[in-house]
Order: sequence, then structure tokens, then C-alpha cells
Amino acid sequence: MTMEQSSDQQAATAAEAPAPEPTAPQQAAQDGASSTFDEAGALRQRLADRDQAYLDLEGQLKRMAADFENFRRRQAVERENLIKFAGERILERFLDVLDNFERALTAGEKATEPQQVLTGVSLIYRQLGDFLTKEGVEPMDAKGSPFDPNQHEAVVQLDVDDVPDQTVLEEFRKGYLLNGRVIRHAMVKVANNPSIPAIPPLPMESPASAPETTTDEPAASDSVQP
Repeated sequence: MTMEQSSDQQAATAAEAPAPEPTAPQQAAQDGASSTFDEAGALRQRLADRDQAYLDLEGQLKRMAADFENFRRRQAVERENLIKFAGERILERFLDVLDNFERALTAGEKATEPQQVLTGVSLIYRQLGDFLTKEGVEPMDAKGSPFDPNQHEAVVQLDVDDVPDQTVLEEFRKGYLLNGRVIRHAMVKVANNPSIPAIPPLPMESPASAPETTTDEPAASDSVQP
């Protein structure tokens, strides 16, 4: 056997020999490296999942913001239309009264008797009154009642001796209520008679939508001073 053949045989024998078992420190190091690699992979996956969750949440928030902005714009348009056309139903019914006024004016140009014109105007006045009543508007009955600053506006005061003090003697302009709430004060003349004490006005019934704030007697500052 030659020297070369002997060397090749030794190399083959060395190659076929099993690898030496790793020592305990080496095995521990390998296990630690494998564990660290697995933990790093799990951490990267968690980070990726978290980033995706943030992206999904951001998308949801943007969609919610867009939906809310669209809702706000629709509400603004609806509110504007509600304000703009709130009186549409009332004005539509009022047009019937206006039509009758036009007919009365046309008829008045051809009428030969003033009573004919007066009758037509009276009918229209009654129609207008019925229209206002249906809408919750009612006139005040101020004459002869105790002066009430919540309903009346005193423009004249007259010294008298036969009626109680602070009594409404005359009504210059009629006042009106809308569903129990004053929408126009009555313009009145009030009696001044210290010899007969004033009669306290009756408390007004508060509208259903307003808080009840009635008193048994008017404050001293509410009376009309001479």
C-alpha cells in the first residue's frame, strides 16, 4: 500500500466517524440562540399585528369623522330649510284671506251701496279671526280688568273716583296671546284712584312649554305711578 492510499483511507475513516457530541455549555448556547430567535420572530409578528390594528383603527376614525361631517352638513341644511319654510303652512292658508281682499277691492269698485262693501269686509274680518283662532291666537279682553304689566302697556293714566285704582279704562290697541303666551301687549288707559285700592290681576296660565312663574300679587314696582 502506498503512502497516498494510506492517507486517503485515513481521511475516509475520519469522515465516516460520528461527530462528537456537543458539550453542555455548547448545547445551552444553541438552545439559547434558538429561543432568542423564536422570541424575536414572535415580537416582530406582534409589532406587525399592532401596526395593522392601528391602521385599521385610523381608517375607522377617518370614516367616522367623514360620516359625522356629512351628518352635520345635512343637519345644517335641514335646520336652515326648517327656519326658512316654518311658516309655509300658515302663509298658505293666509293666501285665502288675501284672495278675498282682492275680490272685495274689485267688487268695491263696482258697488253702488257702501253697505255692500262693508258686508264684504266684515266677512273677510271674520275669516281672518277664524284663521288666527285655529292657529292658537286669541285677543285679550283688557277693558275693565286690573292693570297687569305682563299683558298691558299703560300709555295714559286718568284720575277717576268711581273705579278701583289701576283699572284699565280704555284699550287703544288690542293685545294678543299665542297659546297662552303674550305676543303683543295691549296698549291701554289706566285709572288712578288711591281712594279705592287696586284689585290684583289674575295670574296668567303659563304655556305648556314654559315654566310656571305666577304670583298672587303684583310687585309694587309693576303698578303705574301717576
